[in-house]
Amino acid sequence: MSSQLPDTIKLFCWVLGDESSFSVKIGLDQTVDDLKKAIIAKIPNLLQGIDAHRLVLFKAIVLIKEKYKIQLSDLKDGLEEGDTLREHFETNPPPKSIHIVIVPPAPPPVVPLRLPLRRPPEDDDSDNLRKRVCHLEQRLETQEREHEYERLRARNTIMSPLDIRKFVLDRTGDADVDFFKKLFDSSWNKVPEISLPPDVLVNCRNEADVQKNFNTFFSLIPQPERERSPGVVKDRDYPWVIHDSSSKSYFKDPNAKVDFSILDGPQVLWPQFVTPIELKFSIASDHTEAIGQLSDRFSRIFEKQPWRPFAVGAIASGTEIEIVWVDRSFHYKRSGPIRLDLTDKRSPGVRMLLDLVTAPGDCLGYIPFDREKDLVQTINTIRYKALIQCTKTGRDANSRYTFVALGIMEEEDVVIKGSINDYECVLLKRLASLQVQHIPNVCLDGQFENGLRYMVMKPYGKHLELSNDGIGVILGCLYDVARTMELAASYHIFHRDIKPSNIVIHNGCGYLIDWGVATEGSEVNNLSATLAYCSIKSISVLMSEAFFVMAYWCGIKVEIQEMCKRIE
Repeated sequence: MSSQLPDTIKLFCWVLGDESSFSVKIGLDQTVDDLKKAIIAKIPNLLQGIDAHRLVLFKAIVLIKEKYKIQLSDLKDGLEEGDTLREHFETNPPPKSIHIVIVPPAPPPVVPLRLPLRRPPEDDDSDNLRKRVCHLEQRLETQEREHEYERLRARNTIMSPLDIRKFVLDRTGDADVDFFKKLFDSSWNKVPEISLPPDVLVNCRNEADVQKNFNTFFSLIPQPERERSPGVVKDRDYPWVIHDSSSKSYFKDPNAKVDFSILDGPQVLWPQFVTPIELKFSIASDHTEAIGQLSDRFSRIFEKQPWRPFAVGAIASGTEIEIVWVDRSFHYKRSGPIRLDLTDKRSPGVRMLLDLVTAPGDCLGYIPFDREKDLVQTINTIRYKALIQCTKTGRDANSRYTFVALGIMEEEDVVIKGSINDYECVLLKRLASLQVQHIPNVCLDGQFENGLRYMVMKPYGKHLELSNDGIGVILGCLYDVARTMELAASYHIFHRDIKPSNIVIHNGCGYLIDWGVATEGSEVNNLSATLAYCSIKSISVLMSEAFFVMAYWCGIKVEIQEMCKRIE
């Protein structure tokens, strides 16, 4: 006979499609309507502006790690508002499980925000301006909630990790470890056998401990010289740099990250990405998620390296490793799980891991892209340094590669951009003639022999999304960019692509880069842009409110006087 329940119960709840679950403690004699109100109070940001009675709750006892398998069609046991919780939970629900699934209501139809593009009259006082900003903020928050709902809804319609795993395995066939033994059976000078002393090995209790052990193991592998050109090995047999990219925003796209990135050089750039390694606490229990993440990494590699024929990566834990090969048509080959013991140099997984991180580029599908290097070196005053980005335009014989590279001119870092036309170059020069500051300064431009246009720009800085600077520096940079947007808009020039990757920090100042899709317009009400990043023109805001829009976009909600004091 089951024991009597206490007066309160702890229920684990999950919003369908969201990342994380949460718990709600509530009395058993309270109603389902009371539970809805408690849920709203628990996660006000996610369910902001939604009435409690519009939530739909289902009872679904399922393990937390299995929650992503839940589909809307699987939910049958709905909870009525007048029911008490005691009617649905006669016994204590099992731990480590989801007990309540929350389905938020569909959003109302989106009403486009159309405000006339004009400067406010000079006699508008700060109170009226603050009211307009408050009204704009409310509209933006509404659009954000609608966008978040669409994102959650879309997540339930795209391929789940289980579907990705099934897709990969269906296109793979049986595991073939001999394929990888032949792939790595080359004549390059291999790293000697390496193993960790048992007293150094951390007892793995989670994925972070696995990461520590691999970091210690990789530190024993000889690393290349830091000063060398990408793709060029100077008197070393082990050309790659093993980079712990599990922290910060390295190669983050958009939610997952690469745990270890094998790079062709010390700079963290997609064109120099050689191979990924995804770490899991246990391959057996997390294989579905690991395969899905690795497949996503492969897609990104082929996008960023359009010339690459195939790629090789790995899934690893403290006891197993699995090597995966894929070509551009997404035909896969898998080694299957291989025993891995970092303390045993004779472990087959250790040898396979060492081969993966030290193999030549032709074994891993990596081809250093040097076309832009040859082009840049035709500019006598520029010394080539590294490729930052490369994009393929057109197909077959008509295809061309546009690029962004890093170089040195007069002992200063400069950015070299190769484009199919000179539109951005002409626009930047015009903005400079209009005294618009905090934009790239074009110090040299011309045309390569292959017809590709180029421009050399200063300054070279770090992207805002990778910045570790304090809030004061960030606010100052946003202020610089907002003033740039405002001044450019006063001349009817609209950037249209405001996002963190298009803002760089140099010497504590913010610079707005990448004006390639900017538009020169007149007094119009609509202009397409990246709405998700709150582009000034895409939401048709008043030009004088650009500063407030940028501040809102970064989640900073302060009074104008306080903002100015912090910045100035």
